[in-house]
Parts: sequence; structure tokens; C-alpha cells
Amino acid sequence: MVGHAAPSSPTSRLTEAELVGVYRNLNVIYVADFNAAAAGEKPDTNGLDPHRAARKSDDRPARELDLSGFTDVGAHMTDPTPTVGHTRDDPLKVRCDRQHTTLPHEAITGYGVVVAADDLSDHRPVWAEYTLE
Repeated sequence: MVGHAAPSSPTSRLTEAELVGVYRNLNVIYVADFNAAAAGEKPDTNGLDPHRAARKSDDRPARELDLSGFTDVGAHMTDPTPTVGHTRDDPLKVRCDRQHTTLPHEAITGYGVVVAADDLSDHRPVWAEYTLE
């Protein structure tokens, strides 16, 4: 599945995550710009607009996906590399571009964030490798 969560509404993003939970009993790879922090992520918000920082730091949608049985692939592979926040226009460093899956952990065989093309976009691409049997 591919998604793009509501860019300006934490409440809508939480609702979207709750709706995705209906797929928890299927084999799913969910790739999206979640427009919010990963579960447990505590970004540095010093000097940033407090309203925007609070909205983008909200990790409730990510925690909802976790509760539904989706695994955050980056967290599972212990890679905390932020996918946004590397530009002057948007300095809030969070891992908002993520892959979540219901596949067994042993199916996740690779993961990374492409940082070599930071001048091309305000979002860094995320890749993952899965071995399906």
C-alpha cells in the first residue's frame, strides 16, 4: 500500500492510521509520507514554530500502527536517520517517510535512507528489502 497522510492535521493522521489497522491480518507493506514523527521519536524543536513543531512531532499515528501489529521497518532495523529536516526551509528532523509491514520480522532483510541526493528533494527516499518465501 502507498499513502500520503494529512499534511496539517494530527487528528486526521490518527484516523488514517486507525483505518489502516483493518489490514493487520494481511501481508502488507505500507509505504507513506506520514507527515509526522515515528513512534517514540523526540525531535529537537528548539527555535522552530511551536505550533508546526507540535503537529509534526505527534507520534500517535505511528503508535497506532504499532498497536495494530505493523512493524516500523526503520525502527526494527535500528536506523534513526531522519527523512526530512535536511533543508533550511524545513529544519525539523523526523523520520516521517517510513515503511510499516505486517510481514514476519525475518522477511525484512535490508533497509536504508538515501542521503546522497539531499539537494533533489526535501524528503529522503526510503528503501527496504524483503525476502518472501
